[in-house]
Amino acid sequence: MASLNVRLAPSTIGVISLRISIVTVITLTLLSLCVQCFTLPVSHTRATVPTRLLVPKQSSFLKSVSSPGAEASHPSPDEAPKQAIISEQVSLQTHHIAIRTRNIENAIKFYSLFGFDVETKFRAGPARAAWLLHVSSPSSRIELIEIPQYMQDTKEGHERAIDLLQRETLLGLNHLAFDVSHAVRHLPPPKPQNLTSWIDDLNSRSVETFGKSLRIGLEPQQRMIGRKVYEMAFLYDADGSIVEVLNFLNELEVDVKSGWTPWDGKGFRE
Repeated sequence: MASLNVRLAPSTIGVISLRISIVTVITLTLLSLCVQCFTLPVSHTRATVPTRLLVPKQSSFLKSVSSPGAEASHPSPDEAPKQAIISEQVSLQTHHIAIRTRNIENAIKFYSLFGFDVETKFRAGPARAAWLLHVSSPSSRIELIEIPQYMQDTKEGHERAIDLLQRETLLGLNHLAFDVSHAVRHLPPPKPQNLTSWIDDLNSRSVETFGKSLRIGLEPQQRMIGRKVYEMAFLYDADGSIVEVLNFLNELEVDVKSGWTPWDGKGFRE
C-alpha cells in the first residue's frame, strides 16, 4: 500500500499554530472566570440578602440558659411573649414589706435593734410613714405606716396586732423573717453561739437603750427545711406583728423528702 506524504507550506503551518494559541487563551480565560464565580467570599454573596433573614436574632436570656454546644432553638410566635415576660422577671427584687403601727417612733426603735435605719420619712395620705433600710442590703427595706390617732380602734384588746401565732387559720401575709446567722457567729465570747444567746443579747440592748424588753412568741427550737437545719424563734414587734429569726446550723448530705405526699396508711407491719 502506497504511503501518503503531505507537505504543508510554512505559511500554512504558521496560521494553524496561531489559531491553536487563540483557542487555548480563550479556553483558559473561561476556566479562570468560572473558578472565580465559585470561589467568591461569603460576605459578597450575602450582600444582597438581609441579615435578619439569614440569622434569626436570639435573646441574651436564651443564650444564658442554653446548654453549651447546643444549637440555639428559635422561639415560635406563641413562645416569644412568654420569653419576654421571663426576661423581665430576671431583674425582679423585693422592694419593701409594709407594716402598720400605732406609734411609728416606737416601731423605728424596735427595728433599729436589727440594724434598720430610717432611709426617708414621708406621708401616705393622713398617715406618717417611713422607709427603713438595712445597713447590709439595699433590698431589705421595711415600710412603716402609722395609723392616725383618730382612726385607731381603742377598744380593749385592739391595741395590738392580731396574734397570728394564736390565730393560725387567718389567711394573708403572716410574718417577716430575718436570717441572723452571721450575727450569731459574731457573738463575743464567752457567750455561746446559738439563737438563745443572741436573743438574750438583743433583749439586753433593748432594755438598756429603750427601757423595754422583747416579747417572745416561740422560744428557739431546731427545724429542718429541706437539707438545711436551722434554729428558729418568733418575736413580737412593738405592735404585736410576728418577726421570725433564723440561725443556720448545718446542711445534711442526704436528700430529704418534702413531706407533701400524704401517708398512704401502710406501714412496716404489712
